[in-house]
Amino acid sequence: MPLPDWRAQLAAADARIEHGRAEMAAGGDDRARAIAAGVTQHHRDNFGGRRGTKRLAVAAVAEELLTSVKTVDTALAKVNAGLPSRPGLPWPVWERLAAAELADLAPLPAAHWDVLAHLMDSAFIDEAWIDAPGELLAQEVEDLDTDEVAADVRQALIQACRSWRRAQGLAVLEALARGEQATLPTDTSG
Repeated sequence: MPLPDWRAQLAAADARIEHGRAEMAAGGDDRARAIAAGVTQHHRDNFGGRRGTKRLAVAAVAEELLTSVKTVDTALAKVNAGLPSRPGLPWPVWERLAAAELADLAPLPAAHWDVLAHLMDSAFIDEAWIDAPGELLAQEVEDLDTDEVAADVRQALIQACRSWRRAQGLAVLEALARGEQATLPTDTSG
């Protein structure tokens, strides 16, 4: 059963907020790495990396950034606590990849996307889905009771899901999980 428009809008807004939080956290990690790199470079360039002079480098970087020594210390602590040494690709790259994969999909009627979105409410999605997301989604459709979905719709969904490449299937799962059915190619012909 599709969500009412306002509930879908709310779910999409919540997903966007969560994405924003994740981006803020990733940006904070990137900022901490940059500050740590600045301290390391300042320590090396201005103090020759001599022992006992790192606090001077911390103070100099804080002054240059017009911030407190505590802020620089916090950034160093974050990095020393084990942030990944190399950040991954920026999130917009993944979003563009997903959009490109979705653009190559054959359009489905909105009602078909709604069935898949409804399945996402009860399906347990984990890393096992990475290998064959379309096949696993097709199996979820197969498990639907015949009174839940018309046989022709069910067959069309199974066929569509099984036709997707891995990246397309993952892009569909991501869009459905975020409540972003509007980004999926939709057949509006009737």
